Amino acid sequence: MLLNQTNLVDFETEKQMKTNYFYQVLLALSASSLLSSCDALTKEIEVVLPPYESELVVECYLEVGKPYRLALTQTERFLTLDPNSLLNNIITSATVVVSHSGIKDTLRFAPQQDPESKKLFNFASTSLVPADYNSTFDLYIKDSKNRTLVGQTKLMRKVDLSRLEWRFRPDTALALAFSKIYDQPVEKNYYRLIINDSTDYRRNQSKTPPRDGFANQDFLVTDDFSTNDTVRVGGPFQFPKGDTVHIWFYHLTLQHFNYTTSVQNAISSNGNPFGQPSPIKSNVKGGLGIFTGIAFDKQIRIVQ
Repeated sequence: MLLNQTNLVDFETEKQMKTNYFYQVLLALSASSLLSSCDALTKEIEVVLPPYESELVVECYLEVGKPYRLALTQTERFLTLDPNSLLNNIITSATVVVSHSGIKDTLRFAPQQDPESKKLFNFASTSLVPADYNSTFDLYIKDSKNRTLVGQTKLMRKVDLSRLEWRFRPDTALALAFSKIYDQPVEKNYYRLIINDSTDYRRNQSKTPPRDGFANQDFLVTDDFSTNDTVRVGGPFQFPKGDTVHIWFYHLTLQHFNYTTSVQNAISSNGNPFGQPSPIKSNVKGGLGIFTGIAFDKQIRIVQ
């Protein structure tokens, strides 16, 4: 018997629906079997973590003409971290002494914020850091749990950013900041250059030095590759013509350079399944953190 065109279409459609249904059932059975196999291979394992001992953490930057100040906290186990208990990790009772050339300055518990850098401190002194670039500064901390932390550093002299020029990309209106640093060849030097545009400041609502990991452009450089006693630094084409750019140029100690590098590496690897663990390279003993002199050249430029 001959089938008309309509019946032929209905027949082919029904055939296709049956075929699709068959594959759907087959796929469902395969998935169910796979899940059952996974359940059979699953085994709960309870890992007993070793006892955790909290460590002191310090951040202390000695800046000539500014009071002695530092932030003192303690570490907490990561897997049991409770955001509601973070305030409990702020140390409120400790003996904190910074000494140099036989002079001792005791820092008291006095929570405060620097109006310019916006950094937070919980121990401070009214004494100002002297311009003593020859003496060694020593840090001694002992808290109420008899934990002791010590550190040692020297002040760094300010180095001016020698030259900064704008180089525009021909096919866009964006420029890169090309910097030149005239290096002192008699000693090995370490530098940090931070460049932020006004857009970043509007987002942060603050014209202050950015914290690690929050800068538009952040370069850590040494004079290993200097040419004719000049270190050259250049970043990507990022700044539009007419924009206001804020620049901080730091002269670092080797310990501060290593510490900042390790902090940036830790930020980059955090949450990255392919990242390598990056331990913080501290220059203190008995805990973690940094105790260092700090000096920087601050400039405000117009991109033109």
